[in-house]
Amino acid sequence: MNKTMGGLASFGVWVLVLAGTLLMTRCGPSGSDSIENPPSRTTPVKTRQLRFQTFMRRGQVFTESFQETAGKMIKELTHGEIEIRYIPDGRLLPAEQVVAGVQAGMVDLVHTSPSRDAGKIGPAGNIVLGMPFMWKDINEARTLFHHLGIGEIVRSLYAPFNIHVVGPVNGTGNNIGFVSKVPIRTLADFKGLKLRISGGRPAADLFSAFGSIPVGMGMGEIYSSIATGVIDGASFNSVEAYLNQGFYEIAKYIIKPAYMRNYSTLLIANKTMWDSLTSRQQRIIELSFNHWYDRSYELVNLADSEALIELQAKGMEVITLPEEDVRQLIKEAEKTWDAVAGEDPTANKALKIIKDYLRSLGYIES
Repeated sequence: MNKTMGGLASFGVWVLVLAGTLLMTRCGPSGSDSIENPPSRTTPVKTRQLRFQTFMRRGQVFTESFQETAGKMIKELTHGEIEIRYIPDGRLLPAEQVVAGVQAGMVDLVHTSPSRDAGKIGPAGNIVLGMPFMWKDINEARTLFHHLGIGEIVRSLYAPFNIHVVGPVNGTGNNIGFVSKVPIRTLADFKGLKLRISGGRPAADLFSAFGSIPVGMGMGEIYSSIATGVIDGASFNSVEAYLNQGFYEIAKYIIKPAYMRNYSTLLIANKTMWDSLTSRQQRIIELSFNHWYDRSYELVNLADSEALIELQAKGMEVITLPEEDVRQLIKEAEKTWDAVAGEDPTANKALKIIKDYLRSLGYIES
């Protein structure tokens, strides 16, 4: 993906100029502790290293673009005060230990998913940042989080665990469909298939309704599980991953449409660590990560388009379900939204906000 990664260096220069301008505007008048006027020092800078983990795998555009965007920006804009130690592949904390690990300070910053954390934070974790066939566009997800109250709900879910929610992560593409060993041309073909399904309980419930058998496993287990017949297929977060990880060798079919469209994940931080940073350092981290998300979102979608062409050249077939089947999927998905919320008041509050917004966009009627 050299062509896709090209331009990151020049982009980094542009971002640094923009970030400096924005932060000088936000960080106070001349003479204050700002980017324009960093703290005066009589001793050399002492660098503080923050450990940042993502569950995304090494080798994908999203992970590989980090150092040239956010990693570089944070180091330069803090004048060497902060450096990020980047940990991909969830190597430090497995998914089920993220909340406890961040709470205990085992890691400083984590890219996580509320649906993965729902066992700790409650059923609202399955709802707040996206379920099957909810919103369609990255900006819709951001509107809900920043302007319609979803952000406040998310922060309230993590607050009891000494966790600060830095913000949503919208840079991973996340147009999730399936890669399969067998052709899935209609909804009837899902019956009896063993599938690793991304998207937490809502997605698992959706495809269970059509007869599939959800099988839980980490991303690192998917390839070998398909190859050995433990599962028949899996949903994944990008087409690029199908190419880079060689899925075309063991599974010949890509199934569309994407059922998880631009859902959000989260950047969370140990609150004690976060509160120990200056407001200037916090703003630099927020802005730097936001630029990484925006840039990687563009790169991931470009990489997916390029990868799809290459995968088809390697013999993979792209199957799009019939429109009537997609309508049935969407109708069933809406049922899972209510089922997941159940009687939980926070989950129902979040779901009402989302439904009201989707209704205003004309996506749903009830």
